[in-house]
Amino acid sequence: MDFTSIVYENDQLTLRGSIRGASDNASSRLTAYLDVLRKDPVLKPRFPDVSLISMPRDARTQGITYEILLRPAPQKPGPKAIKK
Repeated sequence: MDFTSIVYENDQLTLRGSIRGASDNASSRLTAYLDVLRKDPVLKPRFPDVSLISMPRDARTQGITYEILLRPAPQKPGPKAIKK
């Protein structure tokens, strides 16, 4: 599993990379990695939404490329002003 880029922008984290190997094996490893990210005690509170955005086959490397997006928790609304 290789990372080609890790980008933090607009409070979101995007991981891009590739995994070499047969499609079924590579996709199984990627699914296992998503589970690790979702359960990580440091990442989970900050990025509770971990999504696989794309996973196309890469004919050059005989594997797959991937893009994973980690989104932050929604902002909680602040206290409402009391009208007099």
